[in-house]
Amino acid sequence: MLFRSPSAEMSIEKLKTTAHALNLKCTVQKDGSLLVCGRDESIKDFVKKTASEYKADAEKYREKVHNG
Repeated sequence: MLFRSPSAEMSIEKLKTTAHALNLKCTVQKDGSLLVCGRDESIKDFVKKTASEYKADAEKYREKVHNG
């Protein structure tokens, strides 16, 4: 599965750390995307975890912008 870092909050390094924690292999490609390989269930867990973290980061950002 190929991932691009969606924001500065979700850096490639953070994605790599999450991938390694789930025993997934990952390689940064020439275009800056991250190739993540492993068992299907681990890939699903990776997607769920990164989506959850991204959502939490986005909510914090919205609160910060809204509250000044």
